[in-house]
Amino acid sequence: MNLHKTVLSVVVAVCVGGCASTDAQRIDPGVQGIVRVGDVDIRDINEARTVALESLLSTGALAKAPKSPPIIRIGTFTNNTSTKIPMAMVLDGIEEQLTNSGQAIVNTSAGANPEARIAQEKLRRKQLETGESVEIADDFELTGRIEQAKSSAGDVRQTTYQFSFALTALSGDMAGQQVWKKAHPISKAGKKSAVSF
Repeated sequence: MNLHKTVLSVVVAVCVGGCASTDAQRIDPGVQGIVRVGDVDIRDINEARTVALESLLSTGALAKAPKSPPIIRIGTFTNNTSTKIPMAMVLDGIEEQLTNSGQAIVNTSAGANPEARIAQEKLRRKQLETGESVEIADDFELTGRIEQAKSSAGDVRQTTYQFSFALTALSGDMAGQQVWKKAHPISKAGKKSAVSF
């Protein structure tokens, strides 16, 4: 009888433990999550952004500006994929990494995001108070785009996303020239979406 109770207890414990794993839980989006062959996910965004900015900050391209630290305007980032990508997640992370690096100042008054509108309003107020025009002399513009290529063989699909970033000088002797570029491909293959932990 005790053997039956023990076996029953183990079976119940395994079932409860196994069933509990399907409940919602917090995950580390940098390590865990759903991987979809046909979509860009947060890990893809974080990886591409981090690789690109580590490259930018290590190449010395920012030292080509006539002043230090240089002012960077975040320009257009184009999504040429079939996936709706939350570009705010891409841009917020770029601004955060650049600002926190201490190697650049990000001009938040350029653009149409909520932070840009707040910065633009502050500039307008300053101009009204002082009666003087306030100009921000950007040294660089950072732009980017995301491209997609798909292929399949039988029931296996592959999608490659290419994240491309470019830095163009806006001031000094190099004005109008591209001073840095980084492309980072991310490929996914599989028969269906999967959860990786």
